[in-house]
Amino acid sequence: MKGPVHLAVTYSADGTISGYRNGIAYGESYKASKPVEFIAGQAVVSFAIRHLPAGENKMLQGRISRAQVFDRALSAKEIGLLYKAGGGGVPDEDVFARLEEKDQQKVLQIRSDIANIEHKRASLRPLSATTDPSKPWSEIARVLFMFKEFIYLR
Repeated sequence: MKGPVHLAVTYSADGTISGYRNGIAYGESYKASKPVEFIAGQAVVSFAIRHLPAGENKMLQGRISRAQVFDRALSAKEIGLLYKAGGGGVPDEDVFARLEEKDQQKVLQIRSDIANIEHKRASLRPLSATTDPSKPWSEIARVLFMFKEFIYLR
């Protein structure tokens, strides 16, 4: 089960912008054409949106459990330490303990469903090396076509 993800972005005085995921550099840092300037009273700090103005496909699909803003760009080492110090999110057990009983039951049911699916997946035999990898897809396409024809014949 996936848990919370710690994300950090730094804007250095020389214009370098760096991203971090779970305390580790993520992607390549790049340098803006000019340093990013955050002017008091004019700067907008926003979370869960990639670009302004807000719109389609620009919003975070998730929940922010904690946010921090610093008055300087943190170093890679500082980002790593922040993550290790608890910036990794809230443990699943703590979230589960605070849920109402009905929601805990839903979580337990979903976990059980996932375990059953994983068990079934593990029991599937692998395709033999001689099997044409396109054969299952062509068989699915054939079945769908036949099903479509069946619908029209009714």
